Amino acid sequence: MIANVNHSLLKLVTFESLTSGIKSIGALVDNDREVVDFCCDNKVIPNDMKSFIEGGQKTMSYALDIISSGRNRINISNIKLKAPISNPEKVIGIGLNYKEHAIETNMPFPKEPVVFTKFASSIVGPDENIIKPKSTDEVDYEVELVVVIGRECRFVSEANALDYVIGYTVGNDVSARDWQMRKPSGQWSLGTPSGVGFTRKPPVFLNDGNIVDCEIENLGTLTNFVKSE
Repeated sequence: MIANVNHSLLKLVTFESLTSGIKSIGALVDNDREVVDFCCDNKVIPNDMKSFIEGGQKTMSYALDIISSGRNRINISNIKLKAPISNPEKVIGIGLNYKEHAIETNMPFPKEPVVFTKFASSIVGPDENIIKPKSTDEVDYEVELVVVIGRECRFVSEANALDYVIGYTVGNDVSARDWQMRKPSGQWSLGTPSGVGFTRKPPVFLNDGNIVDCEIENLGTLTNFVKSE
């Protein structure tokens, strides 16, 4: 997750040590060759990203101090990256907010936002398996720009909306198209740009053994593997 912390752009990550198995949070540094562990010698910073963000200015300042000190650095080969936030309070999706995607799905562009939710229990991290259910033959993927809200808000104006954003990350919204299209409804997707599999000619769906790369320029690439149920 790329976040603006006290006017510094940081690549915040959740990771697991390959030697101890301990889960922690930190930041990628040195051109992503090392990760700074925020938690190994600092009891103020929690070891999950959601609590870290909720800690606000206090935890952010401690994290910047650790980075600037040059300590607690781990080579990237000794850790496994996990989902940046595995326990979000909610995941809110906006459907059809790219006109190109609405056009390729032959659906009208909505006058009002199509809002839906997703379950935190469905989140998997980078390089983890996407389980293809045995009840579907049309599993599709969609590259998503994920916007992470950093503090509570309600009835926020468009002009002030970005004041509540802590960062951005890459997401992959996996859908079972044959189930999704079974009943007439809106095409629900988390801000999907054009180019999804089911709109191609012929349609392209995911199968066991496929590798899926979702890339957003200047943000990163999310890789997952497809495994049949």
